Amino acid sequence: MILKHWELEKALTKQLLASTPLNRKTVFYEAYNTLYNELPWLVKTGTASDGNSTKVYTTRWLSLLNDVKGKHIYEIGSGNGQLITFLADQGGICTGTEISENRPNKHPHPNLEWHETDGVNLIKYESEASYDFVISDQLIEHLHPDDIGIHFKNACQLLKSSGKYIFYTPHYYKGPGDVSLVFGTLEAEGMHLKEYKFHEIFKLLKAAGFTKIYMPVNLKTNTKMLSAIGIKGFLLLEKSLSVFKNIRLRKRIYHRLIKPFHISDELVIIAQK
Repeated sequence: MILKHWELEKALTKQLLASTPLNRKTVFYEAYNTLYNELPWLVKTGTASDGNSTKVYTTRWLSLLNDVKGKHIYEIGSGNGQLITFLADQGGICTGTEISENRPNKHPHPNLEWHETDGVNLIKYESEASYDFVISDQLIEHLHPDDIGIHFKNACQLLKSSGKYIFYTPHYYKGPGDVSLVFGTLEAEGMHLKEYKFHEIFKLLKAAGFTKIYMPVNLKTNTKMLSAIGIKGFLLLEKSLSVFKNIRLRKRIYHRLIKPFHISDELVIIAQK
């Protein structure tokens, strides 16, 4: 099963990276439907009310979103729909999206609608300045690297004034976070088309029009935001790791680096319009 997964993802990854802006939505749609049709065990089941799911979502999301009641929330790439359903249960006015027809568990919910998207050109599908929060979890690493700037710009346009885009994605130095990890590669070779570093993401978000960017720390205990000086110092240190040519060495140094800052080993960002 794992070998089949590996071989299929590598083949699909070639198709995804070779796609053009004109055919990208179709190529991605077909690739992800193929993935989940041929590997049905990847489609998770369960409900957002599971005790374990509730605990995870409370720790990972409510500590960052705070009170979601009455807030308009748009999730890009909702997967099996558990997170966006959980937020709807908390009183959020929610919109879920997913490119593959095999993923969402679209149970009726008074606070949840499902909309079409390509995950990149979001404004083609939604009205500008219509959401308080845009969120994604393990999404941006799946986007074509040429589209990430467009994705961030569109996410910013979706937000109301002072609205926030909050997302989790594997950090490059934690990865690879896809099936490549099983086979010991240093970088993602599967359908994580690009895994990012903090300083790369900061540059992209600023170019997309976000005015403030926050780095949450102490996520598992008492969530706070790293100070502006702390962010500046951390980004400088992270960027300086490129002087080491050995990727394994860079990864080891990075994991030691994040400990005194109390930063998650994932890349977690709050970007405010």
